[in-house]
Amino acid sequence: MPDTTTLQKASAISEKSLRTTVPVMITRHFKLKAGDMLQWEIKAKKKDEFEIIVTPVKKKRNKEVEKNKHGDDG
Repeated sequence: MPDTTTLQKASAISEKSLRTTVPVMITRHFKLKAGDMLQWEIKAKKKDEFEIIVTPVKKKRNKEVEKNKHGDDG
């Protein structure tokens, strides 16, 4: 069954960015916690329809990404 969330402004000064709540059934299933990262991918399906694929990014992977950002080799 689909779950519906309401978009909110990301901040008081934000003109374009919006935020929403990750439904509890998703946070429980993927064991998400505050500070975890999600990767977003959008795919067009029909003229007025699109698919959003959201993938939790594992903590171990986050450390590797940070390492690569700073040019550390190990």
